Amino acid sequence: MESIRCPKCNKLLFKANSASVEIKCPRCGAMNTITVLNRNNHESHEPPLSKEKLYEKTN
Repeated sequence: MESIRCPKCNKLLFKANSASVEIKCPRCGAMNTITVLNRNNHESHEPPLSKEKLYEKTN
């Protein structure tokens, strides 16, 4: 599982196997668009997570 951190302040944002999301860092407010590759180093064919789904996964 890949740990995704804010490139501005290094706060852990989430962990994922494969995903494409846009997320706002709760610490510094920087917007981050992130694509995590799956284990075979191919981009995931899953659609980006909606804000609602992302919120469900973090709570």
